[in-house]
Amino acid sequence: MMNSNIGKLEHRKTRTSENSNIGKELSLNSLRKTLQVSNPTTIKEYLNYFENSYLMFTIPMYSESLNKQIYSNKKVYFIDTGLAQNISFRFSEDREKMLENLVFIPEREPK
Repeated sequence: MMNSNIGKLEHRKTRTSENSNIGKELSLNSLRKTLQVSNPTTIKEYLNYFENSYLMFTIPMYSESLNKQIYSNKKVYFIDTGLAQNISFRFSEDREKMLENLVFIPEREPK
């Protein structure tokens, strides 16, 4: 039973890597579908755990409209680029996004 669950998780992780990139917009609904999670709140909770643990952070889309900022897709950046690479996000192939991620890290460091 345990091995089949691990296999399913690895399959989901691989599928996520095909659909996700650091520094690009993240659709919670797309991520929910990719990971086959029925409750969208679960995805939000996990992202909040990652942010509260200082593993990653999200940035809202720029807009003069506050509603657009709140409800639009967010960009995701990881504090630990090695972790990001290890969990199968396509990271090293896209040098511009890697640089973008590195630029945002000092902006998020606690003062």
